[in-house]
Amino acid sequence: MDAWISSYKITPKGTEFVLHWNGNVFPGFTPLLGQAALSNALAAFTMACALGADPEFVLGTIRNLKAVDNRLELRKEGDVTFLRDAYNSNPIGFKSALEVLAELPSTRRIVMTPGMIELGHEQAAKNKELAEQAAAICNSLIIVGETNREALEEGWKKGGLDPLSIYCCATREEAFKHLSSFVKDGDSVLIENDLTDLYVAPKKF
Repeated sequence: MDAWISSYKITPKGTEFVLHWNGNVFPGFTPLLGQAALSNALAAFTMACALGADPEFVLGTIRNLKAVDNRLELRKEGDVTFLRDAYNSNPIGFKSALEVLAELPSTRRIVMTPGMIELGHEQAAKNKELAEQAAAICNSLIIVGETNREALEEGWKKGGLDPLSIYCCATREEAFKHLSSFVKDGDSVLIENDLTDLYVAPKKF
């Protein structure tokens, strides 16, 4: 009993996909976004059907799932799209969020992030790498706090974008205030991680 997804498409409402199960093909949809969520949905489908559940019923359940708050959660505020992924961040999740952001129809794409933490000796390199990838699809970068500022700036500049498109803010509150001052209808905003609320940098003696 094999199951796989042959194709998927990210939309402003969620993810459309084509699922294969036991020689049958099913069109599917889920409000969830990102490859990890789609992989989890496929695993749940396979397990439920292997235990005797009707495939159409399982797909109906997947269609009505809701995103967990601030975990690659899509919200519309007027004509601005917010992709909220602020619960935490890691290299795979950040990359997945950028892939989703790239697929959203947008006038401009903006990333607001303090970067990633708890990556040991790879922290600077990984933040630089993800900022470079962000520069390939985004127009503006808002950096929150000082922890990863240097690495994020280096990656963004390496991606070829003007340093003037970087905005550095000391706190999350300041970052949101700045964002509200220039965000426009048609923009999409990725809010990645919430470092300043949960992380206290080591003191320097």
